[in-house]
Amino acid sequence: MAGMDGNLKVIRWMVTMRARNLGYRCEEVTPEVLAVTGADGQRQDLPLGPLTRAATRLPRSEWMAAINEFLNMTLNPASRDDEGLDALRPLLRTKLVVEEAAQQRKAVYGEFGQDLVEGLVIDRALTMEWVTEKRAAGWPAERYELLRWGRENVRAAGRLDVRAVEVSGAPVTVLSGDDYASTHLYWLDEYGLVGQHGTLVSVPNRTTVLAAPIVAGTNGFDHLHPMVQLTMSMYEDAEFPLMPRIYHWDADIMEALDQVLGAALLQPTGDQLAVIVNPAFQESQEALDR
Repeated sequence: MAGMDGNLKVIRWMVTMRARNLGYRCEEVTPEVLAVTGADGQRQDLPLGPLTRAATRLPRSEWMAAINEFLNMTLNPASRDDEGLDALRPLLRTKLVVEEAAQQRKAVYGEFGQDLVEGLVIDRALTMEWVTEKRAAGWPAERYELLRWGRENVRAAGRLDVRAVEVSGAPVTVLSGDDYASTHLYWLDEYGLVGQHGTLVSVPNRTTVLAAPIVAGTNGFDHLHPMVQLTMSMYEDAEFPLMPRIYHWDADIMEALDQVLGAALLQPTGDQLAVIVNPAFQESQEALDR
């Protein structure tokens, strides 16, 4: 991670210098996002993560050429106006994102659970861009088809790394991978991580999924405390945190609600951590004890 952070700083500096030379004003939004504003006042957020990962596979002597290509693609969207869906379909990906962020970008997305949605992006060698509603409206495909194709492309890229850890004497499984790790929740059963009563899951950061199957003879509250501990720890320590919330992954509930059920929201208040349990989740778990 330290090497990645160092490369990101160098890439951010190089992109900033080159963009300024092209007449743009630059402002750091996050360590991995740079906002550039042109002479016409139009602002654009540039995600630097894909560029940095691609650049690290190249000799340093080729970094500036990659940056020039990156800026040409991102700052001149007209150059991609002729791209059709057939050409872009292999580049589609989905990942869980904060619902507010997807709405602000007017992006194509599908439901997942409270505060999280499945966003649709185009993953190029050097850039990642949101698929907007406006752009998708010109494609001969429905929203559900686009999301399915994006999901299938993530699935085809391979499985996540899996390791088991023990938290307060209880087992929790950590699944880790790239920026699309969260999408693997849609086929969690293929990892053998679905208990008789479903699974508690969380996405503390972009590259990590946590899972604790609710096995026979237990309910969700038996697994909630260790999930809260590990989720909050990974959320607070992450460079790119995602969501401080625990969800209940259950096939029957997902079919009924068309999304996963929120189990608990984690809210730090000073030195204390408030765990706000969803009443619907509490009722479902209490029913298991009857």
